[in-house]
Amino acid sequence: MTKRLLVFPNDPLILYVNKGEIKPRYYNPGNLFDEIHCITFTDQEADSHSVQPLFGNASVQLHPMGKLNPIYYYIRFQEQWARLLATVTQINPHCIRAYNSDLIGFLAARLGHTLGIPMVFSNHIDPDEFAPDQSKNWKLKIWWWFSKKIYEPYSLRHATKIINVTHFLNNYCQRHGVPSHKTEVIYNKVYARQFAISRNYAVKTTYRLLTVGKLCSQKSPATIIQALCELPNVRLTLIGNGEDYVMLKRLAQTLKVSTRVEFIRSVPHREIQRHYAESDLFALASHYEGFCIPVLEAMASGLPIVVNHKEPLPEVLGECGLVVPNTPSAFASAIRYLINHRAERERFGQLAIQRARSLDGDLMEQREKALYEGILNPSS
Repeated sequence: MTKRLLVFPNDPLILYVNKGEIKPRYYNPGNLFDEIHCITFTDQEADSHSVQPLFGNASVQLHPMGKLNPIYYYIRFQEQWARLLATVTQINPHCIRAYNSDLIGFLAARLGHTLGIPMVFSNHIDPDEFAPDQSKNWKLKIWWWFSKKIYEPYSLRHATKIINVTHFLNNYCQRHGVPSHKTEVIYNKVYARQFAISRNYAVKTTYRLLTVGKLCSQKSPATIIQALCELPNVRLTLIGNGEDYVMLKRLAQTLKVSTRVEFIRSVPHREIQRHYAESDLFALASHYEGFCIPVLEAMASGLPIVVNHKEPLPEVLGECGLVVPNTPSAFASAIRYLINHRAERERFGQLAIQRARSLDGDLMEQREKALYEGILNPSS
């Protein structure tokens, strides 16, 4: 029997192509599915050849549906829903997969409930932590109200299974009354072999510090830049892009550390391991996270790591690095400690490699495949 999966990505696939974030079998763990249909809400989508690795060996059909209309644009929403329902009825998938509990997750759950198709979505954030400052943007206020009152409750109630990418996110489901048998923790997939190197923890005159992440209000890269003021023998590479890019460059200039900060807006996923290999330490400061893939990538490359004490960062890191308050002085102190204690750098690096292997993407891929198999063959 041909196994068909219907996928609702968070974003149009062309964005992943442009960012270089094409990860093998991301939507087809263990090449379980033979045919995958992908519905995206855009007018211009990537060609299927450029995104084929995301789907492994499955045949791929892309269905761009135009701009996504929220439910409060009632007439436009109903028109789009009718087209969506007709398309999915024709595809007749064995399972529907979404990647959030917001509007896209709501649509996936409603389709599954209407057509009697099992639906799985994954939690990559705690939506309760993303409450906007509602005084600044009335459209965001409306969106947030519908999300909390309609989209999320419906998605949580009608999902067949919910994948939480950390144990930390189980708390969100529990707060919203989701029974534990509907949830499963499967970490985001990082393949340790991509980042494996023979690392040298030798004493140096200058150390290269790496941080990776979107430059936005969620993250706290300014903390790392400010820490450089206390670390004259450290050079920082900051990989990421976002609305805070210009502000952070100005901050580095104001603090007179700009000659020691390299900004790289984007690196293709197939090349990102080079930057971990060329670094001596890794640090990440964040206000809230659901997982944080760069921490696990740094672990797989054997880097000594410093993160701030905000779950799930300590959960992912385990005992493989230093956890500090989210202040420049705390980060500077921890980084200085690692620089001055070579044996500790090496110890943390080796522990990180071992933990990364225990959380390897191959293992997570097999767990995701097994979850799908349990849904497709409930009696076995």
